[in-house]
Amino acid sequence: MVDEKKAVCIIGEVLVDFVSTEAEVPLKDCTSFRRQVGGSCANVARFMAALGSTSRFVSAVGKDGLGDFLYEYMESCGVDCKHLNRFDFSPTSSVVVNKTSATPQYVPYIGAHSCLDETHVTDDVLENAAIVHTNGFSLACEPLRSTIVKLLRKAHEKGVQVSFDPNWRERLWPQREEAKAVIKEIASLSSWMKPSLDDAQELFGELPPEELAQKYRQWGAKTVVLTLGAKGSLVVCDEGTFEVLPKGKLKCATGAGDAFWSLFLHNTLLRKNPKEAAETASAEIVNLLESQTVS
Repeated sequence: MVDEKKAVCIIGEVLVDFVSTEAEVPLKDCTSFRRQVGGSCANVARFMAALGSTSRFVSAVGKDGLGDFLYEYMESCGVDCKHLNRFDFSPTSSVVVNKTSATPQYVPYIGAHSCLDETHVTDDVLENAAIVHTNGFSLACEPLRSTIVKLLRKAHEKGVQVSFDPNWRERLWPQREEAKAVIKEIASLSSWMKPSLDDAQELFGELPPEELAQKYRQWGAKTVVLTLGAKGSLVVCDEGTFEVLPKGKLKCATGAGDAFWSLFLHNTLLRKNPKEAAETASAEIVNLLESQTVS
């Protein structure tokens, strides 16, 4: 059983996904879209709450209709929204994305979440926290980047374990060397990292999966779970290298990586080793996604 006194603190983006109703159609040809809660960090926050963890979310939305939708929904999921700020100077962030079982195409509109600075993060944010989680998408903009890095350093000093999804994309953060330096620092603080094959190849080039995972390990990450899409994942840790095959068929890839990672973190809180945590996550991902679809 998860210790209810141990919170999972998630800091990063929350936005509205406008997902095409047409499946497997290029974004340029999509004509109809459905509103959903989106943002990798927001997804992890609501999935962790659904799994029974104390989920504390640090982010920002605009004081607008989309912000109302996101705030009310996150609260209804049981997420602790004390640190979900409301800004009147920036609109709620959103992304337009196509529905596909492959890697989605998307167009981001970055707003309120990127404006979060350290003055909006109070001292109690890490209280009773076991894990603090963030991702590369959230690091693409200042002042949010500096806010996240400062919180992760503080968490590491306090013995709070760091979880990191380094989903860097050059189109969002074109300063490659700067991005690489920040990702490298966070890797050195991380107990767990979840790069996708696309993430790793964009950062390091076309290398075999195990070599890509080892790149993050060389930067200091203790456990790397490299997700391979329809081929499952590769777990690389002190105990060895393990292939984890997928179980079940996804109707849509949107949010799948976040559901998998939430299940993985949940299972680490249940004291499962990385291989067991990944295998259990793979077996349960479809059920979690179907139970948490938002429209």
